[in-house]
Amino acid sequence: MKACRTALALGGLLLSGSAFAQSVGYHNACPTRSGDISGVVAATGRTKVNIPTVNQASLSGLDVLVYTTCPDGPAFTANSDLNAAVASGMGLVVERLLYPFSLDTTALPGGNGFGGSHVWMREVWNDNIEIAAGAPIASGPGGTLNNASLDYVSGATFYNMVHYFPAASLPAGAIPFLTTPDPTQIGSFGYTYGSGRVVYSDSQFTITLPGGNSNNPAIPTNWAAAGATFLSNAIEWAAGAPPPVTCASEGYTGTKLTWCKNICENGLTGATLDTWIHRWVNRYRDLPCCAQEAGEPELPPQPL
Repeated sequence: MKACRTALALGGLLLSGSAFAQSVGYHNACPTRSGDISGVVAATGRTKVNIPTVNQASLSGLDVLVYTTCPDGPAFTANSDLNAAVASGMGLVVERLLYPFSLDTTALPGGNGFGGSHVWMREVWNDNIEIAAGAPIASGPGGTLNNASLDYVSGATFYNMVHYFPAASLPAGAIPFLTTPDPTQIGSFGYTYGSGRVVYSDSQFTITLPGGNSNNPAIPTNWAAAGATFLSNAIEWAAGAPPPVTCASEGYTGTKLTWCKNICENGLTGATLDTWIHRWVNRYRDLPCCAQEAGEPELPPQPL
């Protein structure tokens, strides 16, 4: 009998509607550079939603918004709807790409002007990136990072981290994520704003994603994978909550995965839903994890 990692309280007989509705918005203001974050988001157990226009309606219901910006696209400007959504609990991940410094950091939630203190990392550290001590993005749904994961690869023309900032310039309470070998020089960090969390990253990880323009076809696969790991873990931290439990995350495969999705994730109701529930119970003598009442034990095994 399967030991479920998480039991969910579900309405009706067992559940009503989908139990896994969390989504991550993607506002790509650098479309000629940044690639597709679908895989990055899927690693967190969530679903990507494209957000062409950032406003109150488009942000409603999002778990996290990923926002890329660069000199090739529209400028990042103050947005009261975005600030309000973060203050109310939405997570925000902002990646600022390419080295001409064009982001007005006072436009970020909280209005901090740390951007004026930037130093171009390439000239000082040649992309020698460290994972800050205790950084929450060191591990997560995307995997694990170490101090060698994101470093410069000899012969590459692409650089991962663009600028760093003195720790003293960052928003109050900021948590360093990525630094140079000097831990007071920070290229990515997180901070809270109201009830929400903000991740700022002066990096180029989205460029290495599928469809992105890294300007270096020979970029090492493991290097691109490490950037995707960072993004998944950053989204998870910004969300401020454990990832949603899904049929796949509970380890179901094959027939069990298909049947579990029919019970919990495909929005089936009424007699159709009952049919799949009884089919599951008749074969497996228990319930799928997502369909168990919170705090209630699994059904005991029944004689065959």
